[in-house]
Amino acid sequence: MKKTKFNLTTVIAIVIAVVFFVFVASFVLKIYLERQINDITFNGFTIKTQTVNVNLLQRQIAVNNIEITDSAKLATLSIDKVDIKGIHIFALVFNGNIGAAELILQNPNLHVDTAFFKSAAIKKTGSPTNNSKELNIETLIISEAKILFVSSDSLKKDTLFYTRLNVSIDKLNKNGHPNKYNYQGTSFDRLQFSLLGGSYNFSQGLYSFQYDSLSYDSEKMNLNIDTLRLKSLYSEYKIGQKTGFETDWFDFTFSKLNFNKIQLNSLLNHTALILSEGRIGRFEGRAFKDKRLPFPDKPDTKLPMEMLNGLPIAVHCDSFIIDMARVEYAERVDDSDKAGSVYFDDLSAQMYELSTIDSLITKPTTMKAQARVMGQALLEASFNFPNKKYPTPYRAYGKMGPMPVHPFNTIIKQNAFVKADQGHIKDLSFDFSYTNDTSGGKLIFEYEDLKITVLNKDDFSKKDVTSFIVNSVVLHKDNLRDDRNFREGTISFERDKKRSIFNYWWKSVLSGIKTIAIF
Repeated sequence: MKKTKFNLTTVIAIVIAVVFFVFVASFVLKIYLERQINDITFNGFTIKTQTVNVNLLQRQIAVNNIEITDSAKLATLSIDKVDIKGIHIFALVFNGNIGAAELILQNPNLHVDTAFFKSAAIKKTGSPTNNSKELNIETLIISEAKILFVSSDSLKKDTLFYTRLNVSIDKLNKNGHPNKYNYQGTSFDRLQFSLLGGSYNFSQGLYSFQYDSLSYDSEKMNLNIDTLRLKSLYSEYKIGQKTGFETDWFDFTFSKLNFNKIQLNSLLNHTALILSEGRIGRFEGRAFKDKRLPFPDKPDTKLPMEMLNGLPIAVHCDSFIIDMARVEYAERVDDSDKAGSVYFDDLSAQMYELSTIDSLITKPTTMKAQARVMGQALLEASFNFPNKKYPTPYRAYGKMGPMPVHPFNTIIKQNAFVKADQGHIKDLSFDFSYTNDTSGGKLIFEYEDLKITVLNKDDFSKKDVTSFIVNSVVLHKDNLRDDRNFREGTISFERDKKRSIFNYWWKSVLSGIKTIAIF
């Protein structure tokens, strides 16, 4: 019995000693950590904390209300709470290595003025140094972060980028054994993040893109975006008044965008974006130009593949799909009382082999598209583009089904000051090749009973004499295959290199139409 009593007393004494040691050690470690991280300056940054809580029994450390600022207060990071769970205490204290089961950053708030990137603080930070200390975190969680980038001057501050952010990283490792994904000595097994309610202003505050949510999971290899909107930050006419010259105005809304099978290691280590498929769901877009303003002094517009090859990163996408969409284009010209417009319904497109990486190219780069012109005739078009492995010529070919001419009055009345009184298109087909300078090819345009009215620019009233002359002498009224006077058109157009590729395609087709419809 005495032996049992002695053993029980010994056990109780040991437990008390351990508890006392843990309590004292926790207190000492708390003081040590507070001194290490509170009110210190490192590479031009000041770090402040409010409280540090240590629980050695549960191997947890909690740091509350952290604030990190640069000397000029151009960049500030505040974190409500940092929780480190399942921490390797001795590795931290004696070796400075961080190892834990879970690291949680709650409510980080990052505020950066872009002037910071030109400040002394960034120069002091310099290039990253080789740090031999190890970092091994089973799970890193960043919860409900807010990120704000602003650009300031003496008068105002403009928001450049804002988003809410959640991140989860599994098996984060630095200077240890590499995991599935690696980048400059840091590796991890899985990355998940979501951006919520984001907005980015670009091109000197003329445009922005906004999104409801953007999510990525490296295990599924997919990036999904819900409700992305690309828009001008000024109204149709105000944007031109702001710049002083002809400026694109647009408002595009994409309900869903999906990018599948993204190879993350290629992006991290080779600056190469490789994916199997991109897909745009429901898409509605409006674009406008005020052509009464001077044309801007701008660099030449590159052809599609030159644009792709000029990107700062390598790109490969097996296919890119646009599902059902609606696009409207309008422009206002001199002497018109409002903008003329044209629209396309039920638009879809499929692009294949969009690539700047020779080793991944297996076939020519092509695009097929179709749409209902003015909600009526079906327009089908195909395009060939030269890639690095298959340098075939640029080519566009397609056809449009039957429709009346009068729906085009919404654009030709305001932009050309003519109105189609009657006429019916039976068939339109085209096939042309083009270079950076010129296009050439053939066009078939079958129509009948075409009659137009020429309008006065001041009040849009009919010019009787001019209309009679045009319909009698200038205009070819019918062009039918069974008529012996049937004409085939010739496409020949010299490119305006300042204009877009869409302008080049349309003006090439129009050049062929003119050789048929005008005597």
